[in-house]
Amino acid sequence: MEKTLTFIKKYASLPAGIFLMAFSLHSFFEPFDIVSGGATGLGIILEDLVGIPLWISNLAINVPLFVWAYFVFDKHFVLRAAASELLFTFFLYLFEGLYLVESDFVTSAIFGGALYGVGVGMVLRTGTTTGGTDLAASIVNSIFSHIKIPVAMLILDVAVILTGFTVFGTVRAMYGIIAVTVMSKTSDFVLTGLNFAKAAFIVSEKGEELGKALTGSLDRGATLIKANGVYSGSDKQVLIVAAPRKQIPALREITGKIDPNCFMFVTDIREILGKFRE
Repeated sequence: MEKTLTFIKKYASLPAGIFLMAFSLHSFFEPFDIVSGGATGLGIILEDLVGIPLWISNLAINVPLFVWAYFVFDKHFVLRAAASELLFTFFLYLFEGLYLVESDFVTSAIFGGALYGVGVGMVLRTGTTTGGTDLAASIVNSIFSHIKIPVAMLILDVAVILTGFTVFGTVRAMYGIIAVTVMSKTSDFVLTGLNFAKAAFIVSEKGEELGKALTGSLDRGATLIKANGVYSGSDKQVLIVAAPRKQIPALREITGKIDPNCFMFVTDIREILGKFRE
């Protein structure tokens, strides 16, 4: 039952994410010719130049990519991504002509970028894609192995944005950059979540005593690693503790009482695999 609920929860976000992507494109980006890169950005350019509807150009751009990818990559992944692309095309067709904002570039860039970013994050969490530059970049990498996928994606997106700059002018290009920035931050937020945990690295000569005190007071696990100080040459111990942000002040207080001379630094954790209680 738990696995079934996890499966439903995971894949329910796929159509919801695609819905948000198509909705934001037609409601916020298309009316103001805001080009954010990718196949849809190229589609907005083609719609302005030759009048091809966005849903048609998006499908026409992606079909050759998926045909090529089918013979190169994992077929199960490609078929799942192709199904996502067809659903995306359907929503683009459904929302055609839907304009929510009439004359506000700022609202369109920020809210459109946020909604699109949420949609992208929800889709990526299912482990699939709707095609576009990420699929094209993977194909480029399969042909030219020295070109890494992130580099290829950057080159393709920059090329589309520069084309939009040429067609639509400076102002729309700048709003496109704002939209891309908001999209990136929002999708990252969806993928990583809000409740970042913290990892504390404590270098001390009282590692065992610290570990017992922290695990007892904070009810947290800890890992102790034997180490050696390069400058001092003395034996040290490194204690690694993962904890939610709210427990870091208590962790600092306990550590300071037991070993005021220890060296400690705390860093963010974006993802934890294994058992962890917030």
